[in-house]
Amino acid sequence: MSDQFDKFESLPEERREAILGAAIETFGRSDYKGASTESIAAKAGISKGLLFFYFKNKKELYLYIVEHLMERVSKIVVDDGFYEIDDFFELFHYTATRKRAMLEKIPYVLDFSIRAYYPEHKDIRDTMDGRRPVST
Repeated sequence: MSDQFDKFESLPEERREAILGAAIETFGRSDYKGASTESIAAKAGISKGLLFFYFKNKKELYLYIVEHLMERVSKIVVDDGFYEIDDFFELFHYTATRKRAMLEKIPYVLDFSIRAYYPEHKDIRDTMDGRRPVST
């Protein structure tokens, strides 16, 4: 991630995870427009002002989560064990098991991901369109 998030990333892991978990749940349950930063802050146990100390606005928080989850999923699914498997079905089973474990740890990640992949709100649609593969 970039230097602009140094303050957030210097927090203890437990605090970062609480904020990210609250944001992922809130954005996963609601569309971008309906997701309340006040709700995110309350679920994370911080003030709304402190949330905006770490992220200058809702869009910045949202895009941070997208990048964070892309990195996190890659690290969870594509690890050393991934490269040791050469059988397609074993690889399929391995990745499915890793993804299931991630869903248990971050229950709203799938909901968030679907909403991020198909954004409706104008504030993020153009940004997200540039992050998706173009379909033919």
